[in-house]
Amino acid sequence: MEIIKCNKSVIGKMIAWSSSRYNEWKKADVVTDIIFRVEHGEDCSVEYSSGCYSAGAHGYGRNKAAYKKIKWTGGTYQLVIKDSTAILRDIYSNEQVKIENPKKITLYTPAKRIRYTRPYDRATFEYDVVNQNAWYFYCYMVREKSNGEKYKQLCNIDKKHCEVI
Repeated sequence: MEIIKCNKSVIGKMIAWSSSRYNEWKKADVVTDIIFRVEHGEDCSVEYSSGCYSAGAHGYGRNKAAYKKIKWTGGTYQLVIKDSTAILRDIYSNEQVKIENPKKITLYTPAKRIRYTRPYDRATFEYDVVNQNAWYFYCYMVREKSNGEKYKQLCNIDKKHCEVI
């Protein structure tokens, strides 16, 4: 099994992705998510699918025989991380590669608590971090109903506006 580096250019070359507007993810976001998950190292299994939605390509997205005959612009990939070992597999061609652990962490930020600065009025708030992905920290905010009752709401906060404390 081939071993590849954990960076955008190497992972991006391995992934064939349709540019269709109907895809849930853009290719750059898939690559970023893969790098984030490898950096984080938490056991997981994630599938990324790209379709080919043009009328002429209808049906090729799931047809393995047709996939081998044409140059298709999409793919389905599975990332499996187990015991800090990451395997990325192209489901249609059954090719798989091992992604080596990165020497430098660029997307995962180990954080228990953050300071958030609201961009429009520069007000600052501190929150305990529940979880995170490549783009957001997930934190509980205490809200108040109109009758005065307080409750917690899980919110995503853009990492660009936060600092780890």
